[in-house]
Amino acid sequence: MATIDVVVFFVGLTTFSDGIPNDCGVKAILPRIQQQQTKQAHVHARVEDHQAALIFETASYVGSTNWKKYDLKVKKGEKAFSYVLLDRDRVRFITNGATNETANLGDIQLPRLPQICDATSKLRRDFMPPYTGAAAVFDIPEGSLKACLSTARDKPAAKRLDTKIRLKTEDSFVISASTMKQTKELRLKSKTGALNVAVANVPTRYLRGDYSVRPETAADGMPHVHAYYGMGDGNISSCTRTLQDWWDTEQPDVEPCDIPVDFRGIGGTPSSRSQEAPFDVAGALPPKMLKGTIYNFECSNTKWP
Repeated sequence: MATIDVVVFFVGLTTFSDGIPNDCGVKAILPRIQQQQTKQAHVHARVEDHQAALIFETASYVGSTNWKKYDLKVKKGEKAFSYVLLDRDRVRFITNGATNETANLGDIQLPRLPQICDATSKLRRDFMPPYTGAAAVFDIPEGSLKACLSTARDKPAAKRLDTKIRLKTEDSFVISASTMKQTKELRLKSKTGALNVAVANVPTRYLRGDYSVRPETAADGMPHVHAYYGMGDGNISSCTRTLQDWWDTEQPDVEPCDIPVDFRGIGGTPSSRSQEAPFDVAGALPPKMLKGTIYNFECSNTKWP
């Protein structure tokens, strides 16, 4: 069997942890930001709704079970991409017996939630097993994890912290998930010996073709860092520090996200920086799908505790 080098990029609202009570190991928790569209939903300011998804090259797709694949429309001559939605899924990567290092967060350069907001020193029950407040939870027992920096191509000062996980797998790469109702499986393969997958947690309105910058005066215009405040079990009324504040204070030494140029919209490479996503999709991930998150540092990954 051929060995495949896999890189999984986590983009958008995601918190990594190796300290969840009663659930050992490294986790990636994607908070579910979805609110019922009721009169009450428009009374209080809130973070706009988000959707979590797994994105991959269409050519790598072998098959799936209980997971609907959506194809992204791209311009003629550009590489095709597809995705599946994440919805209350407990996810793990299956590497078919390949040897990988044990995953650990070590000194991964991501802002810790308690550094941003004291109220997050303890997580809400929604973000502990069985994670009812999460769009998805990834169990990550193996792989090399590093924070990396994505930079907007036309706005070099605009940045976002992502995370990349490097893995080796034998013959194929399987992503397995389970919910309270069913199990799911996504099977991917590479002819080149390399495979790139993105895990994104981005605004739902992008799926409807609305890529505008949301004004903070809008009912759902609250800065995205508030989604992280909301993961805490304490009183968040005094929480005002942003992820950008953390970056300005810490000035961490983080390498660029070396996402391939043709996997555009996800992040930057050392030579090209990020490109705008070429997607033009009806009912799927749209043009500039992740452009807004690249420009918004408050959509960076975080860690806890």
